[in-house]
Amino acid sequence: LSEELRAVVARRDDIKLVIFDATTSAGVDTTAADALIEVKQELEESGVDFWVVNPLQAGWKMAVASLEAAKLDIPKVFDSLAEAVNAFQSKSGDGQS
Repeated sequence: LSEELRAVVARRDDIKLVIFDATTSAGVDTTAADALIEVKQELEESGVDFWVVNPLQAGWKMAVASLEAAKLDIPKVFDSLAEAVNAFQSKSGDGQS
């Protein structure tokens, strides 16, 4: 996933936000936490926000601990994709981005 995401962000300079929908994610192990750190760092360096939707609480605690250890900001978390999209549209001001 991180390679595909990296390629998309590199090709497009209009990407402002990546929303990761964790609804079907089985959880977070150390490999997933490391990948999350890598993706989060690269997106931050590219000026792209990273938000998460519906993570499982136990796995999310591990992800948060890993991000904090890497001194990265914790992504905003939303209960649904619609809630995240609405928040982004409100943030962008025009409701179209």
